[in-house]
Amino acid sequence: MKLKKLLCILLIAVLTAASVIALTACKDDDAPEKITFVLDWAPNTNHVGLYVAKNLGYYAEEGLEVTFIQPGTTGCSADVSTGVGQFGIDFQEQMIYNEQSSVNVTAVAAVIQHNTSGILAKGKIDSLVALNGKKYASWGLQGEEAIVRYFLQEGGADINTVEFIPNTVENIVAEFTNTAGADCLWSYLGWDVTKLNTEGIANTFFRMSDYIDALDYYTPVIIANNDYLNDNAEYARKFIKATARGYEYAIANPREAADILMEENPELAVDSELIYASMEVLKGEYKSDAPQWGYIDQARWDAFFDLMWELRTEGMTGPITDGYGFTNAFLPA
Repeated sequence: MKLKKLLCILLIAVLTAASVIALTACKDDDAPEKITFVLDWAPNTNHVGLYVAKNLGYYAEEGLEVTFIQPGTTGCSADVSTGVGQFGIDFQEQMIYNEQSSVNVTAVAAVIQHNTSGILAKGKIDSLVALNGKKYASWGLQGEEAIVRYFLQEGGADINTVEFIPNTVENIVAEFTNTAGADCLWSYLGWDVTKLNTEGIANTFFRMSDYIDALDYYTPVIIANNDYLNDNAEYARKFIKATARGYEYAIANPREAADILMEENPELAVDSELIYASMEVLKGEYKSDAPQWGYIDQARWDAFFDLMWELRTEGMTGPITDGYGFTNAFLPA
């Protein structure tokens, strides 16, 4: 009798343990896929679609739990390559050095369709020739000097008279109202240019893509870890699908998207006028004339790399393979 009772107790224990294991397995299956996204910089309007997708539940609808983090000292590509994050934001310029160093990432979507960067100069000037003898504030990035020198020269400036100084600009308004500061720097239409315009400070912006086709490259882009793409293609597609929805929402609802960006990043609300104005500028730039948000045109992609090799850009050991470093395969069908 005691043996029978003992067997019953053991059987109940085994069945209970099996039930717990089964429930745990089910719970794990239902748990969201956790994705870490490495930003390139502090949150700004380039990132708006990401925060919209999180705030409005687009990621959750796809079974994803997304966390945004700042990049480490080695940069976003290095962090994504080593698995600190599965996705991140970087720039097509960086892809040059990714190939040279066999960095394990691929660009999977263009955040902005056309290059909105250019040379931002103090005051109202007619051409780049007016920058002769002026001070250019350099970010000190690989490839930067080759691009800037080429752009200035093509615009008629005497590059030998332009002084390249270290960029210490922390506040574009303070810099452009300081006569002793830098005269020009490389900047973006949707941020510093917009800030100066909202403050009524005279400036002239020479957008690179307006003048030289090969400089109409992709900046920024969303990158992904290649191993993650290979091993988790379904989740990668879900992530890009939800992100695309976020940017499409921002295109259609720029003010509401700006509010979401500030809700997710309250420190931005200190300059809400800039955020709203930037969204008005960028709403037509995220997708522009592309067939869909995120699309990367190989002809434009390759043309930029070809120019960089033609200029024998610092750090390049050879030409970049056509089609290297990007794919449209994860964009929504």
